[in-house]
Amino acid sequence: KTQNPVKKFLIDNFKKNLLEMLEDCEPFEYIADLGCGEGFIIDTITTRYPNVKIDGFDISQSALDIAKTKHPNFNFYQSDVKELPEPAKTSKYDLVILTEVLEHIDDYKKVLENIQNMSFKSLIISVPDEPLFSISNL
Repeated sequence: KTQNPVKKFLIDNFKKNLLEMLEDCEPFEYIADLGCGEGFIIDTITTRYPNVKIDGFDISQSALDIAKTKHPNFNFYQSDVKELPEPAKTSKYDLVILTEVLEHIDDYKKVLENIQNMSFKSLIISVPDEPLFSISNL
């Protein structure tokens, strides 16, 4: 909802690129969104893929509360991506996404090891497009 035209451009471009990457991962029905926050990525995915099933994981309970309100049919788990709960360890996902999270983690290797131990067909990981995103914060 930013009014900053640079941020708006970057966010719109991010969503466009994500949707293009999702096309390369088709078909998929079951997604794990690691670090889902308030459900921004889930919002983007469900605009094009309204019938997917998504499990969202995030460390912030307040963010999960917002995501649950927006998407009551999905499962959400409070969890640090460095210590994923059982559903992430035992479910078989078609797609795992980790967007704009790794840059916040001090032990990113542990996160990548956890993801490697998950069962999935496709994986999308993204980090901010620097320096553009930092410039947009000016």
